[in-house]
Amino acid sequence: MNIFGKYYSWVSVTVVTTIILVVAYYLGSRTGKGKAGSKDSEALAKEIANGSLTYELSQYETYAQRLYMALYDLFANKEEINAVFTKMRTKSDVLQLILTFSKRGTWIQLGEKTLPEWLYFKLDKEEISVINDILQRNAITYEF
Repeated sequence: MNIFGKYYSWVSVTVVTTIILVVAYYLGSRTGKGKAGSKDSEALAKEIANGSLTYELSQYETYAQRLYMALYDLFANKEEINAVFTKMRTKSDVLQLILTFSKRGTWIQLGEKTLPEWLYFKLDKEEISVINDILQRNAITYEF
């Protein structure tokens, strides 16, 4: 005998909805890690020393799009992410990349995220430390 009787379908929907909300809350709270490291675009623009940019501005858009596509997949393409960060030569390059990336939409949550927020959303601490190691090898003082 069913203990919920005629309310079984309502209870099932409530349980499934609760599970979905708990998972969404967990994923949303995990993304908060990247917010402390993100800066508004005006502050980034002030920090960028235009004379020390390695590439034309259009190239940063290409890199930002490559990162977005690598992060947008269900499983982040870590090789592609690392390849982009290997191309960064100065701190201004990284800041320009973050500025160019701006905020881009996510497939799993409503809203948009900055590049640091995306990285913290999709990668674990070890994978982020690999990016920081790449930047450090290129004598870049910026860390995610």
